[in-house]
Amino acid sequence: MAWSYFRQILQALQFIHGKDIIHRDLKSDNIFIDDSGTVKIGDFGLALKMDVSSTTNSLPVGAYLYRAPEMKKGDPTYKPTNKVDMYALGLILFQLFCPRQCSERKMLKLRDSPEQVCEKYKVDETAKHLILELLQTDPLKRPSPADLLRRLDGLEREGALCFDKIGQAADTKVQNIPTENTSSSDHRPRELESCPIQTGSYNY
Repeated sequence: MAWSYFRQILQALQFIHGKDIIHRDLKSDNIFIDDSGTVKIGDFGLALKMDVSSTTNSLPVGAYLYRAPEMKKGDPTYKPTNKVDMYALGLILFQLFCPRQCSERKMLKLRDSPEQVCEKYKVDETAKHLILELLQTDPLKRPSPADLLRRLDGLEREGALCFDKIGQAADTKVQNIPTENTSSSDHRPRELESCPIQTGSYNY
């Protein structure tokens, strides 16, 4: 199930980036799952068209924890690219496969030492390699959604993705997600203690 969620996020990002849109605030709180298991990306309040340039658009935005390194340098000539979304995706992928709750302290360590943190928490090997690629400090070296979708297709054909094993773990993580039948007060997107993915009805 975790791989299914990841694939759907990639498909959403491929669509968004194909429209020359940068989300700029991609984080687990802005990813939603409806009661059919469909993943959707929400909150486009900070989204930006790639062909729009101004000094305002070069300012760091979005959740600090998920900001790509190039967004934090304070370079007045910096222009955001869709690679900032891919960096944030690396952090989200870690959250999907980390066997323990992802604290802010753990996520900060992941940014500084991704390989060591993945090994410490025994993150799935296939996921670990993708996380390391996505968290590269050089944005040009981060893969695109299309690159990763092709990789996933190849791994699936080779039988390298253990959907049963991962799905079982993911089922445990998402069992407390409220469904469409919950009351309005319980249904609003909110952070869940056991799972970074939220529920909602947002479309990408």
